[in-house]
Amino acid sequence: MALRTPVFTSPSEGSIQSKDGFTITGVGEPRTNVSIAETGVGHEFASVFCDENGHFSARITLGHPETVSFTAQCRLANEYSEWSHSLRLNIQ
Repeated sequence: MALRTPVFTSPSEGSIQSKDGFTITGVGEPRTNVSIAETGVGHEFASVFCDENGHFSARITLGHPETVSFTAQCRLANEYSEWSHSLRLNIQ
């Protein structure tokens, strides 16, 4: 069985977020771990759990301004979903 690919629900693409912290939310495969990483780099910003309804949320703090693209992947044991579409945010 293939795991559901996560989808970001907020914040919106291209939005400006605080370098002091912001929250990324989304939906994915219920009861799996979700890795939130930088697209194409692999640096993991957070690892969170999808609840029984498939919702996840992660608080991200970068500490410096930059433009970052985030991606997410659900995993359960040795099964992995596809990586999500990128979410590009402007951190200021």
